[in-house]
Amino acid sequence: MSFNNQGMKASYTPDEFSHVRSRQHFLLRSFEQQVLQGLHRIRSLWMATRTTRINALPGLCREFGISVATGRRNGLVQISRVLFDPETAVRH
Repeated sequence: MSFNNQGMKASYTPDEFSHVRSRQHFLLRSFEQQVLQGLHRIRSLWMATRTTRINALPGLCREFGISVATGRRNGLVQISRVLFDPETAVRH
């Protein structure tokens, strides 16, 4: 007998399936609730990739010999100063 990731059997007889199906609860959401949930999901994914990009910046700067602080605020401020400073050897 094999189970899926929710602890349910992978295959049921028709009688078993109707019994399992009757125990499942389905939440009906309004259109607005679905839109809001979608926006939250997109924001969550965006924040995860944003964090990844911000964490990659100091490493990339170190490859070019630029020492910057880690962290969102300090690191981004230092990186922007270095990039826009005409005295640095960083090419635009």
